[in-house]
Amino acid sequence: MKRLFALTGIVLCSVVILGQKRTGVENLADFDERLFHFGFALGFNKSNFYMITNNNNYNLGGDSLIGVSVDPQSGFNLGIVSSLNITNSLKLRFIPSLSFQERMVNYSYNMPNIIDTVFTQQQRVESTFLDFPFNFKFRTYRAHNFAASFIVGGKYSLDMASQQDVTEDAILKIKKPDYSFELGVGTDFFLQYFKFGLELKYSMGFPNALIQENNQWSRPIDSLKNQMWLFSITFEG
Repeated sequence: MKRLFALTGIVLCSVVILGQKRTGVENLADFDERLFHFGFALGFNKSNFYMITNNNNYNLGGDSLIGVSVDPQSGFNLGIVSSLNITNSLKLRFIPSLSFQERMVNYSYNMPNIIDTVFTQQQRVESTFLDFPFNFKFRTYRAHNFAASFIVGGKYSLDMASQQDVTEDAILKIKKPDYSFELGVGTDFFLQYFKFGLELKYSMGFPNALIQENNQWSRPIDSLKNQMWLFSITFEG
């Protein structure tokens, strides 16, 4: 993943430098005069859970649970960009996306029969979300071929990999639908033939996504809410 980020950064820098070589020329001068714009987005995400645990003690084969934690994992997004120009500075954007996410939930147990010994069990929670976000994009006026923006909105998501209907109870399950808010910032580079954008967004779900089945995985947890950081590259014509 680090190599992929490095390669992506090199490619992006090359695209921007090449696109800005024609100094003194305003690229896509009539871009904001058109009502609609379309394109695609490629994103890299870091997904997590906002978790609330309870204070009860639980045992597993005589061992006491001492803590539950979440390790964020990396994934990626693919989306289609539809943008409505309300004004030159305000855009309404709809970016239906396919989001591949993964989180690792760690359960740490104290072994009373062996002094100062802790062992950890893990639950890998994988999701494939269909995201339907609506965002308002507040953009600054163009400074030659550059502009910055602030993004706010919300999205409805469906986890196509949710195991909520699976009868097996030896897994940690999360619900299929989710609602979340989004906040972010971005930059736009107007190149010769298309607009190239970079966006960084944070999203957090409103509802508790945990399916409480009172098994060893869900019993120590009161609430799980989906969280994600998303870095996106957009291309619009």
